[in-house]
Amino acid sequence: MKPGAKIKLAVKGAVVEGWHIYALEQGSRGPIPLSVDVDKNAVAAADGALIAEAPVKAHDKSFGFETQYYDKDFTVEVPVQIDAKSAAGAQQIPVSVYFQSCNGKVCHPPKSVTLSAPVNVKAR
Repeated sequence: MKPGAKIKLAVKGAVVEGWHIYALEQGSRGPIPLSVDVDKNAVAAADGALIAEAPVKAHDKSFGFETQYYDKDFTVEVPVQIDAKSAAGAQQIPVSVYFQSCNGKVCHPPKSVTLSAPVNVKAR
């Protein structure tokens, strides 16, 4: 892709059977919502709102109100723009994912994972 190009990175989440990961939007007093962020780098920057599959919306017994979550594998697309001054060649875009998983009885503490998306930037 050329410097200045706009692309979408696909972040795929895998959910273990019997567990769920809370979705991008939650009530203010609810579980920790999923977040996906492009970390500061010299290759690309976030360029718009995340695009996610529709989550399950259901009453959560643990919190006593409706929450949104994924109980099956899911994908979140991250719109990014390649920096106009990005170096040519193979590059990596760092992406941080922050999430909380629960199984209806137990919630794990929120966890952060850093991923890396490979891109090939063409010469100007």
